[in-house]
Amino acid sequence: MSGREIPGFYWDTEKRKYFRIQANHVAPTGSKYSKEAVTQQKYDVEQQRRRANIERRIQKERVKRSRSLRHTINGITTEVCDKPTPGFVLRSYRGEIFASQLQPRQLCNFNDIVQGGTVADFTRHEETGALILGIDRGNSCTILVCPPSSKKQETYVYNPSKDAAQIYLGDWRLASLSLCASGHFLGIMNSTGGGGGIYVGSGNVNEMATIGGSSWRNQRTIIDNVEDDFYVWCSAANPSSGSGTLAVGTSDGLRTFDMNTGNPPSVKKWDISLFGGRQKSKRPAMDLLAVDWLSPTVIASGFRNSVLCLSDLRSGGHSKRIRHPCSIEQVKKVDDHRVVLAGYRSMCMYDLRFTKFPTKETSNNGRVNGISSEPYLVFENYDCEIAPKIDLSWELGMVASTTRDQSIKFHSLADGSVLPSPASHPASRYPSVPGNISRLLFENPQYATRDWQRPRLLVARGNIIQEWTW
Repeated sequence: MSGREIPGFYWDTEKRKYFRIQANHVAPTGSKYSKEAVTQQKYDVEQQRRRANIERRIQKERVKRSRSLRHTINGITTEVCDKPTPGFVLRSYRGEIFASQLQPRQLCNFNDIVQGGTVADFTRHEETGALILGIDRGNSCTILVCPPSSKKQETYVYNPSKDAAQIYLGDWRLASLSLCASGHFLGIMNSTGGGGGIYVGSGNVNEMATIGGSSWRNQRTIIDNVEDDFYVWCSAANPSSGSGTLAVGTSDGLRTFDMNTGNPPSVKKWDISLFGGRQKSKRPAMDLLAVDWLSPTVIASGFRNSVLCLSDLRSGGHSKRIRHPCSIEQVKKVDDHRVVLAGYRSMCMYDLRFTKFPTKETSNNGRVNGISSEPYLVFENYDCEIAPKIDLSWELGMVASTTRDQSIKFHSLADGSVLPSPASHPASRYPSVPGNISRLLFENPQYATRDWQRPRLLVARGNIIQEWTW
């Protein structure tokens, strides 16, 4: 007999009896029948049922060819004039092998010098191996630059207490950190009372790694209180070599900074119109939560109202291209024509060449009632709800995302399926690190000086940077 659902009670399938659901503050530690534990159990059962349905559909609807057809000895595929395997499928095979053998190691621990704070964002300079971190202490923030302690070892080794240079930025909350190919980096911040701030490091990371942190500290520029009535949310650096252009997303739209124009850098405000119909006397907020560069001249901007816009540096124009089912909190480029968008329990891939933007506007806040663009691919098993973090590797054909329990899940860019990996289990937090994941960063280094150019995934959690690789 299976128990019926009774409000306020939980049916235990093993003991085959009802138990009263207890409030969280009343239930003893580790109780199976607290409100929080019961909610988590129901969520796990629903996710398990959902995954089973997806796997059943995949096995029923997908056509799988025998691997013997691709064997080099029999050559059957050549005899029947079969088409070669597409490149993105081969990359997905490599990604599946890569994900299955991942093992973590602690790259750097900042507990000794970061007291009362956590790593809000970080990046690594590929040529020198220097880590650049943004440390958030709640009511103040610091930028930390840590070069490798030794250049004679095969792998990067860091000693933050000895080699790191700290730059205190004041009473701000760090929002994002970006590094240009030219060596310039930018940290964006918000004040606790309102208003945004921009920190621009005008020193070069290559020079900093050789002359030391004390000389480099004196080359910084701080632009604070840019405006008092908006916040800054995200940033992204132009990927082209030698470029010093950075894109910044704010609650008032898009800003671009050109670091090559001198000190301070030139700032451009983009006039992007998202709202159809009759305009109100006060302009509505235009929260730009995610940005990425599709090319050296085209910027993809994801807004809170689920609209993706493309902006061109050459013409100064923009266009609305995609409407996501929810707010766009992450934008990642796949190639020149495809992007991955992520938000509340929704992650999809879109092809900009074929996706149509809904033209029917029904409200002044820019929303269309339940109408969204048709995605190229839907990642069915994506379940992150709050502050999603994603990154993708085109070489491996996979995208990494955080989950509800703060583990890491890998998805194939070929078909959206979940790739089995040790990082997908809650035990992947070994070594046990408190705090949530604040950044995922895929690396596929081009310099053969360290780590044999093998791909890796860097993870920031709490005060520790982890490296997942073979």
